[in-house]
Amino acid sequence: MSILLPVGHLLGSEYDEATGEATQRVRVGPDVIHLDGSRFAVWSLAHGTSTDLPDGADARDALLEDGLLASVSPASIEEFARGHRLVPLMLGLGNLPESPDVYQIGLPGHPLLHVSAAVFDVFRWSPVEDDLWSAGLATAGRLGTMEPVALLDELLSVVHTLLAASAVCLDTAA
Repeated sequence: MSILLPVGHLLGSEYDEATGEATQRVRVGPDVIHLDGSRFAVWSLAHGTSTDLPDGADARDALLEDGLLASVSPASIEEFARGHRLVPLMLGLGNLPESPDVYQIGLPGHPLLHVSAAVFDVFRWSPVEDDLWSAGLATAGRLGTMEPVALLDELLSVVHTLLAASAVCLDTAA
């Protein structure tokens, strides 16, 4: 089964004098793309769901074509990971004293999420890697307990939680 993942970092809205409407600006790589209301709604919904998005097939298809959505299946994990990177938007707060294998992500004094050691390692080291595949290889090497595909599969199983909390965004590879 494939999951849909939003690609890009929301920069906020901008009034378009030509159309008289506000558009939402999303940065993908070095480019800023303006989304109308229906495309933005579908892109936003993709942050919190791992299933197909209802009512918005045209917008969904346009976002897939433009690279603002990615469809990832178990067979395409490596291809996706080689073309994308994970960008932390919050802080890694470390592990819990009472549960050393559970790590926190959030803001100082306000942990928002708890993740495994493997997911946390990808989260904290992904900014220094060119792509998610390289981050998975490096983490697998450091931990020595997982193959990169299994590690990335674990990450993808919780990525919507990270995206919905705005703890990360996905971007194109460097």
